[in-house]
Amino acid sequence: MIRANKGDEIQVNFYNKIDRRTSIHVQGIEYNVLTSDGAEVGYNPDTTTRDFISYKWYAEREGVYLFSDMGDMRSGEDGTNVHGLFGAIIIEPPASKYYHNIFNIKKNYEEQSVITAPGVESFREFVLFAHNGIRLLDKKGNVIKTTEQGEEGAHGAPDHEDTGEKGYKYRSERFFNRLKRNPIMSKIFSSRAHGDPSTPLLKAYVKERVIIRLLMPADKPRNISFVLHGHNWRAQPDDPFSTVIPVQGAISVGGVYNIELINGALDVPGDYLYRSGSLRWDVESGMWGIFRVMSRSIRYRCECICRNIGHWWEEQWYDKYM
Repeated sequence: MIRANKGDEIQVNFYNKIDRRTSIHVQGIEYNVLTSDGAEVGYNPDTTTRDFISYKWYAEREGVYLFSDMGDMRSGEDGTNVHGLFGAIIIEPPASKYYHNIFNIKKNYEEQSVITAPGVESFREFVLFAHNGIRLLDKKGNVIKTTEQGEEGAHGAPDHEDTGEKGYKYRSERFFNRLKRNPIMSKIFSSRAHGDPSTPLLKAYVKERVIIRLLMPADKPRNISFVLHGHNWRAQPDDPFSTVIPVQGAISVGGVYNIELINGALDVPGDYLYRSGSLRWDVESGMWGIFRVMSRSIRYRCECICRNIGHWWEEQWYDKYM
């Protein structure tokens, strides 16, 4: 994952150390198709590589963009290569700074960050990759089968598009494992009974501005959805008249979504479930997690003071030199 600011020129030096042609192809961002497309199309120069290539992209519009390998899309279908060569580029507002709570970070690839920029309300940003066909192995090296395949109390054989494990950012929290520890179904989502799930734990403060960058980079072409309990957002985030929705539907391979919560995180502290809308195949196979909304404690006030001081200096510099 890469962050850049609007107006930046992004250069990536790409080294290929596996025995086939690979590349980076970005969807929706500006670049010269003759030098940085990451594909071999028609009479255009081949911008895939077996060795090294330098790509250059231009950050013209804010939002999240998916990149993937288009060097040899048919290779590595066993999950060893192709299913891991993807990522996201996030274009932030001009002159943005990225914070890990209090500290300004030079790393631009954190999955959770606070973003500040001159003239823009600061926001907490989360990046989620959704997967509905992860190739997971157990400790003996055997492929973990979908929940309903051969396990007691299963539904019966699924069709091909529903097989494979489910989760976010290669992390999954299956019902089957939780029920082994505590068989009470009403406590299946309880962190008190089971501990926090292994899927990404999203943390924000009450009423804090929150943007979720959601991507589905690969796996099964079965549509999924994204639900965040207790929260709503606009279907088109840049349109104030857009429909208010509690569920993002029709998510398939290649989909990217900028989800800004209306009025930010809920004003009631607590744990809120995020999940796929498909309970039968996705959620029980691990495609769910927790959005933890915390009260505004002394720690929150200290974090805000530190960031606001830095933000004030950034605005002074921006107004003087830009």
